[in-house]
Amino acid sequence: MEKGFLIKWKTMQPISLVSV
Repeated sequence: MEKGFLIKWKTMQPISLVSV
């Protein structure tokens, strides 16, 4: 689960930054 989340976060790094 954590690994999948890390991969998703890496793929959506810019989106994640904007979300936060």
